[in-house]
Amino acid sequence: MSQLHLNGVDTPIDPSLQTWRELLVDLECRRISKDHVISSVRFDGDEVTHFRGDGVLDLRLESIEQIRIEAIATKQMLQDAVREAEGYLLNLEASLVDVAEAFRSGQAEQANLKLQHVFAGVKMQIALVRGIELSLPPVGQNGASRVEETINQMGPTLQELIVAQTQQDWTLVADILEYELVAHLGSLEGVLSRFKPDLGLG
Repeated sequence: MSQLHLNGVDTPIDPSLQTWRELLVDLECRRISKDHVISSVRFDGDEVTHFRGDGVLDLRLESIEQIRIEAIATKQMLQDAVREAEGYLLNLEASLVDVAEAFRSGQAEQANLKLQHVFAGVKMQIALVRGIELSLPPVGQNGASRVEETINQMGPTLQELIVAQTQQDWTLVADILEYELVAHLGSLEGVLSRFKPDLGLG
């Protein structure tokens, strides 16, 4: 039988439960309060990041000796997410400036590779901020998404960037990155600031 530690406390497992899926449902329905969410799951010491994936859900409990679960208040999770997003946005802005400088220095091939990684980070960041937004009460006119508004505003700039790259106008590419896209990321910082009152953050 697996050993379960929930927030550091030894917790008995209902012997009728056979799979991780069944245990997860039991925990979220009966053991973890409604204003808390699971933030971390470890099986035999190894962190399981995709603990809701089909391949993981069907694992039999008898194959796992030790299960450690951390659950935190939803509000605390969102506070942490806002702080993390703010720090990551600053890093992305700095990365865009670095890529712009690489374009200006004539290192177009290297800069394009770096830009792909930065854009991957931007996509992750937008998904994170949108996730925070969806977890909070709607704000703005008709509950419109401020994140989606920012994405829509970014669209023409991205089109301009594509044209500049196609024409290999690297100076223009650098200017778009440093002065326009960085400004759009700054708009996301403004979105995060609007979340803070609901989360008790100064």
